[in-house]
Amino acid sequence: MKLENLSLPITYKFEETIDDRFRKISIWVMHDNLNLNNSFFSMESIEDAKETLQNIPILAFVKKQDGTNKEDFAGHEIELNITDGEFKFTYLGRPVGIIPQDNNYRYEVIDNKTFVVVDGFIWTDYANEALDILERDEVKGNSMEIRVDNFSYDNVNKYTHINKYRYTGLTLLGDDINPAMVGSKAKLFSQVFDDNYFALVNELNEKLKQSFSQNQSSNDVDINNQEGGQDVEKFKKLFDKYSITKEQILEFDKDINFEEISVKDLEAKIIEFQKDEPETFSLTAMQLKDLLKAKLNENAPVDEWGYHINPYYYLDHNESFVWAEERENNFIPVQFDYSLDGEVVNIALDSKKICKWVLIPIEDGETGVAFSSERFEVNLAIKEKELEKQFTKEKETLILDYQTKLDEANENYSKLEETSKELKEFQANKLKEERELAETELFEKFSTQLSGEEINLIKENSTQFTLEQLEDKLFVLVGKKNANFSVKKDKNVKVTLTPEDKPKSNKPWANLMEK
Repeated sequence: MKLENLSLPITYKFEETIDDRFRKISIWVMHDNLNLNNSFFSMESIEDAKETLQNIPILAFVKKQDGTNKEDFAGHEIELNITDGEFKFTYLGRPVGIIPQDNNYRYEVIDNKTFVVVDGFIWTDYANEALDILERDEVKGNSMEIRVDNFSYDNVNKYTHINKYRYTGLTLLGDDINPAMVGSKAKLFSQVFDDNYFALVNELNEKLKQSFSQNQSSNDVDINNQEGGQDVEKFKKLFDKYSITKEQILEFDKDINFEEISVKDLEAKIIEFQKDEPETFSLTAMQLKDLLKAKLNENAPVDEWGYHINPYYYLDHNESFVWAEERENNFIPVQFDYSLDGEVVNIALDSKKICKWVLIPIEDGETGVAFSSERFEVNLAIKEKELEKQFTKEKETLILDYQTKLDEANENYSKLEETSKELKEFQANKLKEERELAETELFEKFSTQLSGEEINLIKENSTQFTLEQLEDKLFVLVGKKNANFSVKKDKNVKVTLTPEDKPKSNKPWANLMEK
């Protein structure tokens, strides 16, 4: 018996709880080694902090972009309040989701950096504008909030080692803010994709069930159903191991009872069947294609992207020949003889023949064949990686250049601030000296008219008044001291008035005055 098709009865099952209170989000939290904040995280410290990622909030602060009505995230927004001389910092971002305890914690290597990746949930009822932004942009920057418990400074490399820390929150960032961890991001799962995907899986499951039920005999054993006996899962492993179906085994021995036979006895039957029918276990076309591709490029080196630098790129094969493109010969098509020893492929590389493409018009009823080399797909993938690397490098260069300019600006600002401080101190000291000199001259001016004790009364509060006000107060004090508002009465003074001197008055007592 020669097999042309291999099939296994399979039932697909996909279980997923859909809860519209939450939206799933994946977050690339941080990476190891050095970051743009000039701090260094080792894999030991990262692994040590792993458990603290559980049950922490996903935070966001929504703002309108300058000059527009478009909303986006800000960054780590903090407000400083001073009450009764005490400083209090208030974090303005609010929780819009959570990283649960079961968060699928994992590591991913991207551009030679090991990223911590977790899954979380956005609250659909409370995220409000934050969810709108995530649905609009899908991918946003991320920055972690941590509490550092232990650190050390590297004087040689001039950066800080974070030896022990705890996560306290993950903050979503706007497009105008670059994360210190380059590549740190948050990606919202597409709700439309989720719903469609589940629908498609269910539809596929039903079609597969119908298809298998039509092709299987009435006494088939569903190897994914426990009703087929206690060892049905182990039967499946045997079927996979020997690339055989239950129907083929029954052709060999129709009296086999799958509900009673042991795994060991069944494997013995399969081995016996293989000896009697060596052609039964022939390869499928797809399996043979994969084996030919692997054999053509055995021991091929790997490039920086993880792709094999293949000397040959598979084109096609038949029962005797395999055709491929040869890298060293400008990708010209070549032909090799090959043979099969069971499931082992042998390619006679010394049988290589250079081929040429011949264009022949097809006759009515014939179909044309278009060959597609995997070389184009690999080259496209490599080009994509190269562009991604170039973009990342240029982005990092721009960020570092911006950071350098920012550091220079901050340094210049600090110098200007220090100069301003010195000028203010000089001005204050100068004004103080001039004031003291003016006060001394003013008090000396009045020292001949006022006693030292009287002048000191004014001096004690001199800082509360201007020089003009001080001078006024001194004049007032001198005036009070010299002024005399009493008149002594002379009893011996007698005034004689002549008639001419009589006061001219209409008062009735005016004529009583002495002449």
